[in-house]
Amino acid sequence: MRHDTRNRGAAAPGDMLPEAGKFPSPGRKPDHPLLPRMIAAFPGTVILLLCVVLSILPRAAEAQGPSPKEPFPLRICIHGRPRTIHDLGIICGRNWGTFVKHGLKPEYVLASGAVNMVAGLLNGEIHIAHARGEAVAAMAEGADLVLVGIVSPGVPYYFVTGPETNSPKDLAGKQIVLTNESGTPGTNRFFLERMGLGEGDVSVLTIQNTSERLAALESKAVAGVLLTPPSAQVAMELGFRSLFDFTGMENSFPNTITGILTTRSFLRDHPHAVEAYIRGLSEATFRMRTDREGTLEAMAEHFSLDRKAHGKSLEEICDSVIRQSLPVIPWICRETARRQIEFVARSNPAAASLSVEQVYDEGPLRALERTGFFEGFRGRDPLQRGE
Repeated sequence: MRHDTRNRGAAAPGDMLPEAGKFPSPGRKPDHPLLPRMIAAFPGTVILLLCVVLSILPRAAEAQGPSPKEPFPLRICIHGRPRTIHDLGIICGRNWGTFVKHGLKPEYVLASGAVNMVAGLLNGEIHIAHARGEAVAAMAEGADLVLVGIVSPGVPYYFVTGPETNSPKDLAGKQIVLTNESGTPGTNRFFLERMGLGEGDVSVLTIQNTSERLAALESKAVAGVLLTPPSAQVAMELGFRSLFDFTGMENSFPNTITGILTTRSFLRDHPHAVEAYIRGLSEATFRMRTDREGTLEAMAEHFSLDRKAHGKSLEEICDSVIRQSLPVIPWICRETARRQIEFVARSNPAAASLSVEQVYDEGPLRALERTGFFEGFRGRDPLQRGE
């Protein structure tokens, strides 16, 4: 894992001092006559008690998360290859300083693969990550993990084919490529059913690398491939077409529902740090809808795309995909969460016993709702809250 300690776009919060206590002035009758007698009678004991109290206070403050005086050092995971659209809020929050604004000192940790990400959370190298179905699978095995919000109800998928393919029926008897999660029972069936195809209608191949998928499509070794942004948009720039769009909630792949993942112990010990992260993420995601230039710059950086060569693809993602796939407020929709758990249970029966409450903790969102923080976003987010 690689660490990036860049904190951009905001100054550190100012210091604040606690209100000073009031002590009796000389010659004035004390408000508490016993206090000076105790100090005079047991000076050593009073000083010892004072030292104990002062030593405990900093620990109590740290346990509560960020304070106005000392930003909380939060280690945030950014996924390595392949880069994912659901990390865009983190990239923009880093660039615009929204995490720093809310009392955090973010450190960005690169982790490739779900196994490394989960391991990093459990050993404390990572505090916060955006995770998909692998989080639920790990919880089913007893991992001390919890999701505290949904940052995407589903990663958008596009089934891309050559211009000669006009309908899914034209794929009959041909080879196609679906997700690289071929080991998950029901994955291929999920996509085939929504395209009106049966498992015996086509031959499904597994190609892990995105560039190899595109090469297979260009050489006509396969008739169609399943892609996510920005690869799908880049393919369409090359003359291919999107035969089927899995962007909508009804068609979204349940295993790609993405949530804010942390450990239960970290949430218990640092609730305000988790709340501060959600504040920073929500502000960044909202600004992604208004700061088009800054969002395009962040996407080009995140996906390693040249803005001149792939400007059209980046603009489509900015203007359409982000609004459909990344809600400003990461509300926990129970129906979405239930679909996720049920899908994971197909390959991991232990997950079937998990309830939504065992997987998701609404505490941080409820706490922020009580403060009125989300009021400025209401009615301005196309992905409204679901119950």
